[in-house]
Amino acid sequence: MTSADPAQERRPAAILIVDDDLRGSRSIATALTAEGHAVRTAGSGAEALAEISRAPPDLILLDVMMPGMDGFEVVRRLKADPGARAIPVIMLTALGDRESMLRALEDGAEEFIAKPADRADLLARVRNLLRLVEYRTLAERRAADLAETNRLLEVEIERRRQIEKELLKANAQLAETNEELRSFSHSVSHDLRRPVRAIEGFSGHLMKTAAAALDAAGLENLRRIETAAEEMNRLIDALLILAHVTAKEMQERAVDLSALARRIAANLQRAEPGRAVRFTAQADMAAQGDPGLLRVALTNLLDNAWKFTRGKAAAEVEFGCREEGGETVYCVRDNGAGFDMQRVGVLFGAFRRLHPAEQFPGEGIGLATVRRAIARHRGRVWAEGETGRGAAFYFTLP
Repeated sequence: MTSADPAQERRPAAILIVDDDLRGSRSIATALTAEGHAVRTAGSGAEALAEISRAPPDLILLDVMMPGMDGFEVVRRLKADPGARAIPVIMLTALGDRESMLRALEDGAEEFIAKPADRADLLARVRNLLRLVEYRTLAERRAADLAETNRLLEVEIERRRQIEKELLKANAQLAETNEELRSFSHSVSHDLRRPVRAIEGFSGHLMKTAAAALDAAGLENLRRIETAAEEMNRLIDALLILAHVTAKEMQERAVDLSALARRIAANLQRAEPGRAVRFTAQADMAAQGDPGLLRVALTNLLDNAWKFTRGKAAAEVEFGCREEGGETVYCVRDNGAGFDMQRVGVLFGAFRRLHPAEQFPGEGIGLATVRRAIARHRGRVWAEGETGRGAAFYFTLP
């Protein structure tokens, strides 16, 4: 889009006529007023300088031959004044010699017209000078806009440099954290499993070789040791999954969430063939993300729904999505045990349980894993529920 020609949008100009010949200045003032300009007059150089200081005009018509301070002196003083030097000056004189014209131009006048001035010539030169003033004003305004834009760009560049520094620092911290997680995973998988294996081995050996020597209480205690060792192994597995979700390198691509959910539900159904769970998954749900992390998140959500609907004669689990606020919100919903919304704040914490382990077994780490997997995708996760009436777990994937 091109800017409009400022000459086509000119406002009435303020013009000062400086001439001790009042009749001549009135004649010029009449012609300029007819053009729509606001005209003021001054009868001497000193009066002109005072008037210019009071209210600078857009253009000055200045007579050369005046008593006291002549036009040459007036124009020299104007051009030496930073506040007035940009005002264009047309010098008017009865002197027609070439030396006077050159002197006027050298002193800083923009135009020189011999008296008596031709009206059409004078008006044409006035229009041209005013047009030049407007173009100059426009250029100065655009230069100021450009300078401000450059300043803002420098501020933005500096802001981005700071962000880049912070990102580099955050990446370094993340790399350090991931290294710590790898060390933790190694420690968990080797150092913690070693004593658990020893417990399992010795308790199994006792069961084989000394069971006959134990009474009922001794056998029960031995079984409790074996059960505790199995639970410890499951907890170690859960911790390793959580560490893997946190440290895994992201490999994003298109994921068919509908198909993924159906496969997970089929596995859960095969694991408990005696249960009748009505599972529905909305068709054609797709997202961009890491397939492994999304599988972990969806497996934990559906496994939770499956688990907490035990005891329901008509258990129902569904997976769907909706558009809300410009983003897709996914939801796993069930009609199971539900939970008290007053405790929703601890729901996604590691090792936090809202139900007795005897009623609903588990390690208390599944929803923490979900939260980390979704956070790795820069998404959000939250839940709603009501005791005895089921729960809904929501997540987004930007």
